[in-house]
Amino acid sequence: MKRVITGERYGTSYLAHVGEVEPVVSHGFEMRLMWGQDALPLQLPTTAESPSHDGQFFPPSDGVRMTLIHFLPDGQGSGGDALGAIVESDGFHRTDSQDVGWLISGELGIELEDGSVTWLEPGDLIVQNGTRHRWRNRNSDPAVAGFVTLGAVRALGD
Repeated sequence: MKRVITGERYGTSYLAHVGEVEPVVSHGFEMRLMWGQDALPLQLPTTAESPSHDGQFFPPSDGVRMTLIHFLPDGQGSGGDALGAIVESDGFHRTDSQDVGWLISGELGIELEDGSVTWLEPGDLIVQNGTRHRWRNRNSDPAVAGFVTLGAVRALGD
């Protein structure tokens, strides 16, 4: 998977970065951190040679991440470090973020604590507002989705 980042130098646009993004496999996900930025708002123009972020998949409250995720079929997940800090043994998790995603291929379910599951098809949009959830893939092929993750601050007492 390729990442292309444009920049501007001396009033002229150019390709600041072109390179491959390697996946990290963890807990039933194959994730690629495509791009990230901390300390928003962005200041333009930027040379953009390397994204300014801490390398973590989830941003701080003033950051943003773009990820491409392959959701492996249910039961094919394995442990690992990338999501180990947030994913519970039953697959449920929540982050201090708003995740805006589009399903690119396959079928993907989002299950909430009340047991409800909504199944997404290619082209469907999901806005995940920091709630406790888990992803489901009842098919034999991976489901692929792209997410823009916006850092957020959780209200006290929640």
